[in-house]
Amino acid sequence: MSARSLLHRAARIVRGLRATVRVWEGEAEYARYLAEYAGTADTPLDRGRYFARRLEERYRSRARCC
Repeated sequence: MSARSLLHRAARIVRGLRATVRVWEGEAEYARYLAEYAGTADTPLDRGRYFARRLEERYRSRARCC
């Protein structure tokens, strides 16, 4: 393998890892949220308020198994 193909393969791996970390951290979710508001006159929530709202929605109802 040439050095160029190894570099290309390494760059693809790094891009894949970055995308995985973004999904894991929720950044991709926030980016999709911003994309929804891109064509509207409404102002989207900032990053902190967006994630706070998501946590509130998640834990608002206390579903218990017992």
